[in-house]
Amino acid sequence: MFNRMRVLALASLVFLAACGEKSAPSSVPQNLTATAGDGQVVLHFTQDSNLTYWAFSAQGTGISRDNYLSFPEARVTWPVVDGSIITGLTNGKEYSFFINGSEGNGPAGPESITVSATPRLAGSNWTANTPIGSGFDAGGLAYGLTKYMTVTYDGNAWVSADAKTWTTTTSAPGVGPLNSVAFNGTSLLFVAVGDNGAITTSADAATWTTRTSNSTAKLNGVSAVGGSYVAVGDGGVILGTSDYTNWVVRTSGVTANLHKVEYIAGTFVAVGDNGTIVSSPDGFTWTVKTSGTTANLYDITYGNSTYVAVGENGTLLTSTDQTTWTQQPAQTANTLYGVTYGSQFVAVGANGFVMYGTDGVTWSLANSAVTGDLYKVIYALGVYITVGKGGVNEYSS
Repeated sequence: MFNRMRVLALASLVFLAACGEKSAPSSVPQNLTATAGDGQVVLHFTQDSNLTYWAFSAQGTGISRDNYLSFPEARVTWPVVDGSIITGLTNGKEYSFFINGSEGNGPAGPESITVSATPRLAGSNWTANTPIGSGFDAGGLAYGLTKYMTVTYDGNAWVSADAKTWTTTTSAPGVGPLNSVAFNGTSLLFVAVGDNGAITTSADAATWTTRTSNSTAKLNGVSAVGGSYVAVGDGGVILGTSDYTNWVVRTSGVTANLHKVEYIAGTFVAVGDNGTIVSSPDGFTWTVKTSGTTANLYDITYGNSTYVAVGENGTLLTSTDQTTWTQQPAQTANTLYGVTYGSQFVAVGANGFVMYGTDGVTWSLANSAVTGDLYKVIYALGVYITVGKGGVNEYSS
């Protein structure tokens, strides 16, 4: 978000000693606060637009301008503004912060009070946002081009810079109901899929180009990485392309409806009805896996050396190799529609159900702020965000 933010090498730090023709600001920066997040802290303060601000931080308490270099993880970040995010912090460790300011290349003024915060894992406490759109289901989520994006069943795409406020893209995709969206970090392209084989792409998160899929199947999921794009749908349909333009029907080896596909741990993995799991190293050749369940599976993720798949009636599967799957005790009777891994696993489902855990086996119930069904969850920039039925959405940071 703050791509101009730079962390100074401590060895070369010079404290803005008296230089230039300007004098040091006489006022102390006011109202500094530090709000903890997941591996990060957000700094707020009363900002003077005529000044450039520097943030000093270190792990521990009691830091000052004279001693902060003796503390672990000491650093200076500049320029900072009201709302700057200090990232790369260790969860569970207390950090202290103070700021000062200078005018132009003049000397630094007095430092602010010192404040502290302890970063912690996100996923346990959630905040609801205003529903997206006009009551249509939101079924996909992606992050790219400094924006979160979701698509809704009325055929619209929506973007947000902060995971809180959503606006429609400049033009509607125009291909009918949409079910899923992905972002390719190599080609810097959003890809959305929907009913009747609909595929559309956007290079700017604003305007869209319709693609020919060579299929009329309802497409439920899409994944994109490097030069590979994969879409999955009803009847075991799998489509693939290396250029996002010429889509080809692949042989999946299954006829069950496929709901999601993800590129995880170097492999495309798709899940679907009747416990279906298929995987591919390249998006071309697919292998059917034995899941050990007949429950419908709706999403899959990977983290902490563990694959986790979720599905109907709280079905929860784990594996370390995609080959041997273990059915874990259900944590809820609610159907689980989405799962992701950021700093820990988070799974979402019917009736606003959200749970979190670090190993895929032991889970805790989260404080969800909504009651509508949740269909997809992702993690980006230290924030979990989930969307669902009627455009319901909430976030945890």
